[in-house]
Amino acid sequence: MIAVNKKAEQRTATRLLRQLRIRRINVDVAGLVVHTSNVSREGAQLVCPAMRFPALQRQLIAERVELSIEIPTGREITALVRVRYTCPCDDEFLVGIEFESFRDGDAAGWYAYIDWLSNPVLRPV
Repeated sequence: MIAVNKKAEQRTATRLLRQLRIRRINVDVAGLVVHTSNVSREGAQLVCPAMRFPALQRQLIAERVELSIEIPTGREITALVRVRYTCPCDDEFLVGIEFESFRDGDAAGWYAYIDWLSNPVLRPV
C-alpha cells in the first residue's frame, strides 16, 4: 500500500502561484477522474475526495502510473508519473506526483502550458 504522509509536501520544482489563469484541471488516473490546480513544470498535486481515495490508492501502488491531463487548451497530455506523497486534508486526499516521461509530443504541450501560466506578460492584471 502507499504510505500516507502527514508532513508538508517537499517539491523539487517551483510551484506556480495560484493565479486567475490556473483553473481546475481534470486528471484521469485509470478511469478515475480527479483534479488539480496546483501544477509545476515537473509535477502536480492531485486532489481526490476521501471517499474515492481507496479506489485511487489501488492504482497508485504501481511503480509508475499513467495518467491523462486535460489542459485548458483542450489538449490531452499523457504521462507516466511517480507518486511522491499522499496526505489527508479535511475530506480530501492530496497526491503529489512527479512526471517521469510523456507520450510523444506531450512534454512540449505541458511545458508550453506551464510557460504560458508563468509568463508575467500574459498574466491578467
